[in-house]
Amino acid sequence: MFDYAANGPAYWSISELRQAFATTHAAVSEDASEALRIKLGQELDEEAFWTTVEHNLRSGRIRLIFLVDEMPPELLRIVEFLAKQLRTAEVYAVEVRQHVGSSGQVLATSILGQSQNDEQKVAAGRSKTPQSEEEWFATFIERQGEEATKIARRIYSWAEQMDLAPFVTNAQSPSLGWKLLENGSARYPLFVTAAGKVYTSLSYLSSSPKFESDDARQALVDAFREAGLQFTLSSLRGDVRIPIEALNEPEEMQRFLDVIASVVKSMQS
Repeated sequence: MFDYAANGPAYWSISELRQAFATTHAAVSEDASEALRIKLGQELDEEAFWTTVEHNLRSGRIRLIFLVDEMPPELLRIVEFLAKQLRTAEVYAVEVRQHVGSSGQVLATSILGQSQNDEQKVAAGRSKTPQSEEEWFATFIERQGEEATKIARRIYSWAEQMDLAPFVTNAQSPSLGWKLLENGSARYPLFVTAAGKVYTSLSYLSSSPKFESDDARQALVDAFREAGLQFTLSSLRGDVRIPIEALNEPEEMQRFLDVIASVVKSMQS
């Protein structure tokens, strides 16, 4: 359980999760998009849904469920401790007891540990109305200050010139992102996080034929490096993350935008 919780967010890519969903729901429909709408409603925005899944996973907004037939007191105390201490993850214990009598078998289910999961944490996991871009900027300037907001505004203006469509994610700490269509499929080349990071998700890009190979994504990473940009990256399915203040100088900003422009143009061509 803890191995999945600790390593899943770091190594699972959104493309792998989508493929897993398609495989496990093939009986619902051979079309994964149709299966998703059957399960979650016809009005569902599929790309927005998977974007939210990705952000929840990367930010540690997950739900851990221990399923047992009889709950040992020691395990319950562990569950209650984790539920109380973890900031974004919800932790529950589900006890399913079997009662067999002359009338047949009855399964009695009890959910334990609910009171230890803070209501604010639980509520954050529920769907909510996304912020507008201006609402996002108003929150961003409060958290990151004027200089960082000026940089984010410059990126916003540049993206508008590149015909990228802006949107705000549904995450607990929403990010500002941009998307474009590649042969009818949405692609997400760029995000600015509420924490003041600018990033490109190689996991998202891997769903594009232009970046599905490791070699193509490695070439992109090399382009960031050759541009003299300082960034963090965990794997070729991770995020290329740059502190927004590192783009304060016009030269650094231009080199960064040139790399992103090459990504955008390759998918627009």
